[in-house]
Amino acid sequence: MYMWLQLLIDILLRIPRTIDARGDMLKICRSQYVGNDIEQKNINDFESSYSLNDAVLWYTRDTFVYRLLNKAFRTEDIELLFQFRFFIVDLYEQLKRLHAEFVILQSEGHIITVYRGQLMVTDELNKLHQNIGGLILFNTFVSTTTDLSIAIIYSGEGGSRPLFESVVFQMDIDKTSSAEKPFANIEKLSAIEDEKEVLLSMGSIFLIESVEFRNNYWHIKLTLCDEQNEKLKSLATHYKRKIGQTPTVVTLADHLWSMGEYDKAERFYLMLLTHLSDNHELMPFVHHGLGLVHLDKGNYSSALSYLNKGLKLRLLTLSPNHSDIAQSYNDIAEVYRSEGDYEEALNLHQKALDIRQTASATNQSDLVETYNNMGLLHDFREELSDALNNYSKAIDIGLKILPDNHPQLAVVYLNIGNTYRKLEDYQHALKYREQALNIFLQSLPSNHTEVSNTYLGIGSVYLYEQEYEKALAYYEKSLEIDRQMLQPDHPDLALTYHNIGHVYLKMEKAEKAMECFQETLEIQNIALPKFHPHLGETYSSIGIVHEKNSDYKKALQYHEKALETASHSLPSTHKTILKFKSRMEKMKEKLML
Repeated sequence: MYMWLQLLIDILLRIPRTIDARGDMLKICRSQYVGNDIEQKNINDFESSYSLNDAVLWYTRDTFVYRLLNKAFRTEDIELLFQFRFFIVDLYEQLKRLHAEFVILQSEGHIITVYRGQLMVTDELNKLHQNIGGLILFNTFVSTTTDLSIAIIYSGEGGSRPLFESVVFQMDIDKTSSAEKPFANIEKLSAIEDEKEVLLSMGSIFLIESVEFRNNYWHIKLTLCDEQNEKLKSLATHYKRKIGQTPTVVTLADHLWSMGEYDKAERFYLMLLTHLSDNHELMPFVHHGLGLVHLDKGNYSSALSYLNKGLKLRLLTLSPNHSDIAQSYNDIAEVYRSEGDYEEALNLHQKALDIRQTASATNQSDLVETYNNMGLLHDFREELSDALNNYSKAIDIGLKILPDNHPQLAVVYLNIGNTYRKLEDYQHALKYREQALNIFLQSLPSNHTEVSNTYLGIGSVYLYEQEYEKALAYYEKSLEIDRQMLQPDHPDLALTYHNIGHVYLKMEKAEKAMECFQETLEIQNIALPKFHPHLGETYSSIGIVHEKNSDYKKALQYHEKALETASHSLPSTHKTILKFKSRMEKMKEKLML
């Protein structure tokens, strides 16, 4: 989560200031304090008297600004942070101006030591204790003091036990640290006098040196870090270049989509859809972004509608060989793939590839995406050597131009693992999936859907190796994320239930397996086209449960339904079609038909 929060902060700081930003903030503040005459007066005072040099003063006053802004940071309420964007920039810039002066005045030594006292729940304290040598990120502006005795008073000195522990952070800061995370003495500007206050910028990262109990409080020693390890620094630099010097609200929405925050991304895109004119230059990106959100949410008809609208708008102003046109073809192809129309998907990916090969000298990362997606299509069509060939091209290009822990590479590694699983090479399948998981956990939030997909993939390897308890454990990790991040009728959630059902089948727990398959079918009947091949797999799985229960007539009916469904989208020679036919013949033999 560290990197994504840093990038979010970076976007908020660099989005161009608009004349309505201040009004947006005050409007949301007034709505939060309806009926509170004191805060409404404070809001009016802010509106009439605030200037950019007053940011520290207002932040340190116990009013709506401090309360709402810290609540937004604490709860990671991105929409509220966006509403406060103009004030965040003012506070950051004022702190940056004060930083240079503060560092010069601190003439003795390189290290500045400040303290922060606070209450903390026991679980959080235990996490810090267990993470000595690790990192801690403060995702808001942090008030500290140069006076240890003041920090001890703020810690509560043990008076709130057993509900809360008293904690004092000792923060050692090298004066030569990067000014990108400024800190400064604000004693003369603060609304609170006599606290010798030093304010640290949001996003400050510290190394946890020690945790020890002293005189009725826990003393936690921290050292400021400029950045995390070199690999994450490289990845963050790559994304900052991609964001550019003048990000827009579309950039923010795109970033939220990348984080797997689909509902939040959709709200920002819809806000733009409402406020921008139909011919605005950002409108193609808004429609395209909404298409991607609906694709990832499993709403395929809406996804196709938005993506086609985005393509139509792009074709009005761009040449047919522009990279944005290729991106539209690529993502429309992904909708068709998700719907099971592999032929149309392959045609569109070929169109995208033709454009991208022409422009490959300027943006080779697009080729990584196209070769990966074509590999995925070949995998679904059981053309496994073609799949591996395309994945190999994607990896060869990606390793030359991307940081080696970039999530785009992890997606390819995950898909390679899937193909090796089909080839029954479980050693390589597990190797590539674990490689993907390692990258995703470094570079994405831990509840991202790609992490869920990887747990699902690792579970499948253990299923085929007959290690059913391990398989079930990984599938349940996947299910936990899916329930948190996806809509109840998302097709990926159905896939997870389906895989769990197969584990129960192997464990001879037919009743539990049937519950999972029925859950799968209920979701798929809502989310997928009538003849999607995944529906065929579910019908066949239900047939296997009936077979286990010696109800061969029902088993045959479900296998026939599976064949009828899959035959609409798969060729007659496809492995899945042959599998369903074999199961039908087996049931006919049982019934002596």
